[in-house]
Amino acid sequence: MEKRFRREKNLAHKAQKKQHEHHSSKKTEEEAWVNSEESPLEHLSHTYASVQSKNLVRDTVLLGWVLLILLFSAAWALPRVFSFHLDVSSFARSLVPDSLSNVITDKKTGDMDILILGRGWEENDAPDLTDSIILWHYSDTDPSSFVTLSIPRDLYVHSKILGRVKINELYAGTKKALWIEGAFDHLLEMVGQITGRETKYYAMIDFSGFRKLIDAVGGIDIDVPERLYDNEYPTRWWWYTIVDIAPGPQHFDGDKALKYARSRHTTSDFDRSRRQQLVISALQEKMLSLDILSSPRKLEGIWNVLRSSVTTNLTLSQIISLAKNATKISRENIIWHTLDNTCFDALRLCHPGGLLYTPDRELFWGASVLLPKKATGANVAVYDRIQLFTSIITQYPKLLSEFPITLVNASGKTNLALSVALQLRSIGFPVDEKQIRNQKEKVAKTFIRYNSLIIKPENEVLHALSSLAPIEVREATTEERLSMVGSYELVLGSDSSLYF
Repeated sequence: MEKRFRREKNLAHKAQKKQHEHHSSKKTEEEAWVNSEESPLEHLSHTYASVQSKNLVRDTVLLGWVLLILLFSAAWALPRVFSFHLDVSSFARSLVPDSLSNVITDKKTGDMDILILGRGWEENDAPDLTDSIILWHYSDTDPSSFVTLSIPRDLYVHSKILGRVKINELYAGTKKALWIEGAFDHLLEMVGQITGRETKYYAMIDFSGFRKLIDAVGGIDIDVPERLYDNEYPTRWWWYTIVDIAPGPQHFDGDKALKYARSRHTTSDFDRSRRQQLVISALQEKMLSLDILSSPRKLEGIWNVLRSSVTTNLTLSQIISLAKNATKISRENIIWHTLDNTCFDALRLCHPGGLLYTPDRELFWGASVLLPKKATGANVAVYDRIQLFTSIITQYPKLLSEFPITLVNASGKTNLALSVALQLRSIGFPVDEKQIRNQKEKVAKTFIRYNSLIIKPENEVLHALSSLAPIEVREATTEERLSMVGSYELVLGSDSSLYF
């Protein structure tokens, strides 16, 4: 641990030196169009048509980055906090040829996965730790939605280069040996092992860039619901400061907004999630306001922040295509998931993705880590349930919006239904604790029955359940419908241990 601590400190010093050299050598760019009488959108459209130089990339991609920053900024925010909608499809069509009208997806599956990363950079004592890791999934089969999976920074993994470390250390620990692209590839490979999905693309933003972005739009306004007091907010080089934000209407600059969103020592992760939602919603409102879209100077400032703070291997065409498709996605169709440690005894506390646990810290030199269930410090790569969960949420993105499953324990085994309910909830199925019941009459084989008066055979829940195991799916009889609590029931028989 001491060796790792020294390594992170050295990385921090090198990063600071590199950042200083970068800023000192950076040339000031001309802002010739700042005083133009054209609107920013007119200027970008005219530029695309007339300029074939590097300025083409800078100006035409601006709108795409302005839209996508709300996606990239989610890299440091907890899941379930993001939404936006803006109809600019007609303008986007004027920027790109028809051949780029769709996101470039895998030819076989129609899928596109992007790893969104957030790092501390100059805001952190270990600037290259990727403390936010979110897998974004897009599919041509359902272009109206995004599915996301957040991977916690404390997940313990086995790296073929570093050995056993937290996943947030992979990029920082291999950046020097493998260079930047190699470090990204190593992290992408590890995420692929965990989720079972091949991921080729990444986009990384640092906390400093997000702070500068808020400053570039002139700050944001938030009605703070309750006081936030944190006397251990970390600063650079292992120092701390006090954050004290009073309730009521507040105008936040970038620094204050970042502290409000990141503070975690005196509140829960759920409280932090709600604060981050307020920050992103306020930024969304500000960025899409007439004050910003009608100001060439502010748009140029936003572009400068993005150019210096975002690292990605997405191409120009992919960025613009993603931006165009993002305008079609409504708030409820951005579906957030996270891996956590919530699924143990209480179903009401279990979240989809609750497939991890927290082992004894003494086994890991006092460090707080997370492991997949059934994994140990010696064998950390037990990813079968996580891969199953990832497969379900990407194949059936609207699963949780369906009617909840009724579980019927007809096996004669005590508490079996609750155990199965926890398993199903953890891998993404809609399960309600009020719809669990026991049946005196035992059955030998597990089966699924559904009320055909309410749902159709092609229902997503039925398809997803039958994909787990070779379980019979049949239509309920008239007599059975009268006794059914929900739209479909999973009846657990004596053979249920073969499947759950």
